[in-house]
Amino acid sequence: MSSPILNSLTNWSAVIDRSPLCLPVDMPLKQAIAAMYQAKTSCGLVVTADQTLVGIITNRDILRLTVEDQNLDTLTIQEVMSHPVVSVAETDGGEGASSLEVLKRFSQHSVSHLPVVDAQGQVTGLISQDSLDIALTVTSELQQWLIRYQLAEQASSQILYQYNFDQKRFIWGINFEQILGYSPTSAPKCIADWQSLIHPDDLASFRSSIQIAMGQNSNFQLEYRVLHQSGHYRWVEDRNQRLQDENSQAIAVVGTISDISQRKE
Repeated sequence: MSSPILNSLTNWSAVIDRSPLCLPVDMPLKQAIAAMYQAKTSCGLVVTADQTLVGIITNRDILRLTVEDQNLDTLTIQEVMSHPVVSVAETDGGEGASSLEVLKRFSQHSVSHLPVVDAQGQVTGLISQDSLDIALTVTSELQQWLIRYQLAEQASSQILYQYNFDQKRFIWGINFEQILGYSPTSAPKCIADWQSLIHPDDLASFRSSIQIAMGQNSNFQLEYRVLHQSGHYRWVEDRNQRLQDENSQAIAVVGTISDISQRKE
């Protein structure tokens, strides 16, 4: 079974370099070294005219040649490149191979760079050990914060939520089912769904309070009744505030819904 960290690395856009340095197979080594220095990269992918991967050259190779006192002026890439190359294939979805497969390749072959190729063996990107390590570290830290966030939400007896204006969709916290009884699949997805759960006697007040908050660019706060999944109404206190972009345009609201039924009884 793979770990949650591995499963979360499904978006490779931050890991794959889609414009790696590609060098023609007949390039003189000194020119290749200069190209790597200019590109500020630790490796170059050696390719044929149609971008088919045939080799790789890294700073480690250049260091080895220098220690061996090789004449770099007379060598070509083809003479010193590492080949065949350990690589990983793109999936049909274009998101790169599975995270587990990528980690296996790095571990089993002790490489620092993993070219990404298509079905024809043509280069489509490059994964470096450094970029992968950073992604794994960030993912691990985010997961730890998510666990803390969920524990804090459970302890608060509140529903945390976000409503995105562009998608016109809610994102509900993990307490939604505990407090109102709706499973993640049956929870309201849009504002119309949520309003359908509000008690008819409170709906007009809800709508007018929303309009006032939006018009005055102010925080929203209201007490009203919401239909529990079991069929009875619960009193809630709803508080939220708007999130704005750099142009001061509202992009979402974030808020909390607290069950205040005991106080109202």
